[in-house]
Amino acid sequence: MINLLPSKEKRELNLERKKRLTIIFCFMGLLFFLTLGVIFISVNTYISKRVQYYNNVLQTKESITEQQEIRGMQEKIKEANLSLKKLKTFYNQRLNYSKLLERIAGILPENICLDDFSSVFTEPEKEKPYLRVSLSGFALTREDLFNLKRNLEKEENFQEIHFPPGNWMEARDINFSVNLKIIEK
Repeated sequence: MINLLPSKEKRELNLERKKRLTIIFCFMGLLFFLTLGVIFISVNTYISKRVQYYNNVLQTKESITEQQEIRGMQEKIKEANLSLKKLKTFYNQRLNYSKLLERIAGILPENICLDDFSSVFTEPEKEKPYLRVSLSGFALTREDLFNLKRNLEKEENFQEIHFPPGNWMEARDINFSVNLKIIEK
């Protein structure tokens, strides 16, 4: 095919073609960059949503962990309080042996001396704790032993006072024993 157009028009047609190609390439470039921008915005939105989701998951797990730690600490505090309460109860209920010995020495009649003192602390579940005491000693007369029995019975904390029958057999020089229960009030 022979091109019969003058060269000026040929140049104009070439220039026109180049303009169209430039417009098409610019439009394609613009379309490419717009598409790329939309993709970047979508990726950015997706990533920010995922980051927000994982931050929420992390905060939830941290709060659960903190709650578990708090519960653990509360349990330790409860155990410590229970131990302290038991110790306080023990110290409040314990008997003062020096005062007890003073009380027993104060109620002994003049002609009686003690040879032995033994005690066992008992803490039953349904009663107050008490002290089981055994005394043994020497009484000059049966009247002195009877006075000891009366003095023990006068004490309100002394209960279940028991003198074995063999204590009352002799009139003089009596080796005696007595068992009793002492409850601190």
